[in-house]
Amino acid sequence: MRTMVVFERGTIRQRRFLVFIRAQLPLLVGTTFVIGSALVVVPEVRDDVFLLVGGLVIVASCVIGLLVPWHKITAPGLVVLAIADVIGVAFVRESLFRYVPSVEILAIFPVLWLAYGFSQWVVVAAVAGTIFIAAFPYLVAWTVPQSGLEWLNLLTLPVLVIGIAILANLAAEELRTRRARLIHAFEVQQEALEEAQDSEAIARSILDTVQAGVAFVAIDGEYIANERALETAVAIGLGASESRYSGARMYTTDRVTPISPEEQPIPRGLAGETVEQHFAWVGEAHRQSAIITSTSPVRRDTGELLGTVIVMYDVTDLAEAIEIREQFLRTVSHELRTPLTAAVGYLDLLDEDPDLPPRLASRLDTVRRGMERLTTRIAELMAASDDGVELQRVRVEIGQLVEDSAGSLGPAARGRVMRFGTDGTGLVADVDPRRLSQAIGELLTNAIKFGADDMPVIVRLSGDADSIELQITDTGPGMSRAELTRAFDSFYRAPAARAQAIQGFGLGLHIVRNIFRAHGGNVELRSEVGVGTTVICRLPRPVA
Repeated sequence: MRTMVVFERGTIRQRRFLVFIRAQLPLLVGTTFVIGSALVVVPEVRDDVFLLVGGLVIVASCVIGLLVPWHKITAPGLVVLAIADVIGVAFVRESLFRYVPSVEILAIFPVLWLAYGFSQWVVVAAVAGTIFIAAFPYLVAWTVPQSGLEWLNLLTLPVLVIGIAILANLAAEELRTRRARLIHAFEVQQEALEEAQDSEAIARSILDTVQAGVAFVAIDGEYIANERALETAVAIGLGASESRYSGARMYTTDRVTPISPEEQPIPRGLAGETVEQHFAWVGEAHRQSAIITSTSPVRRDTGELLGTVIVMYDVTDLAEAIEIREQFLRTVSHELRTPLTAAVGYLDLLDEDPDLPPRLASRLDTVRRGMERLTTRIAELMAASDDGVELQRVRVEIGQLVEDSAGSLGPAARGRVMRFGTDGTGLVADVDPRRLSQAIGELLTNAIKFGADDMPVIVRLSGDADSIELQITDTGPGMSRAELTRAFDSFYRAPAARAQAIQGFGLGLHIVRNIFRAHGGNVELRSEVGVGTTVICRLPRPVA
């Protein structure tokens, strides 16, 4: 049986007081007023047994309602209490109706309780109780109404109370429905709150666990950040009062030149820009850290900006290792080039010696070729250690540059290169011919070294209004996805190159990319294992 919240079982013990206050107390107050007034005004009823019994029944019902632990009693037990109230009201009405006709209003209290507090079938009990109260005088006299007026008096109270009971029950049902909805909504919100709290705890644990500084800055300036992000902010020089999130201790790769506030990654990110892999040195001179910063805006599905996520990686160990490596390369290259230059000079003097025996001349050629290979390797090491590529630009025909680069190859290699579009005119660019020839020659050499011996190397040159595109394709073992991701790394050599003992330091593609980027272009690799590799190089057209 469904009941209203005041009557539900299984709750706290204080529910018994709610039963008394909300259900019994109004009846007790009303009955006390009616009986007390009647005893004063109508002396004839002072010895009436019906009045005494009715009053005692109602008082007993109220006492039981106050003392019994209703949180342990089922709903039918409460119905018994209401039935007792009906019986008490019937006795009081029988005693006082001829003097105080309005006494029958007391029937409203138990009827409303039954109609409002219980499910619809109990309304039938409420109606039956009203009929019992109205018919009680006839039951006592063991007779029936003798006239139409008596029938009208008998039926008026039940009919009116039926309407009130139905309305009260419908209102109670609506309240029960709304309460159920509110409880369900509360449970859903509670679950959502618990999920949100769990998500927050997980996110906080992730933020504190990852080896990076992570922060979210909302558009209103509020932020959340882990300890590493806060430590980095302090190193940069950000303070709690900083509104632009820029600092005075962020430097370029030389560790000395400050980065202006508008160029720093955090202000750029907060302005809505997506910043990827911004490298900078931060902190005071004697304890700088290398930080890579990336930012990304966070938006709702509607596109509304919520804030910016900032991720900062400390790569100090890696950056310092790279610096040591670059310094080592520069030192080794310089130390090797100096004696090598002297050795090549003495070889030139020997070549010019007219008394040089012929049998030594061929051996000197072998030495010279070895010196040339060593010179090439040292040049690669020096190029790899250069911080930048210096260019001496002139406007040249790229097709002719490709032809010259192919022509500088040996006869056998030159015969394998098939060129398309290199003989046309109009494909001009402002480039450093020496540097670009070096890059193109490196790509052709790689294609010949790694391609199948019996297959050609295809060179295609084309252009549009904005750029010139050079494609060099070989038919060979190709590269896997993992190899492609590392192909431009300095000193990286693919497993196939190591297995075939192909000479080189693994610097060729790294140098090629640096040269094309210095020209404002780019280099792209496309490869399929077992099919071959295509290198796509692009250069910008000169501005007219």
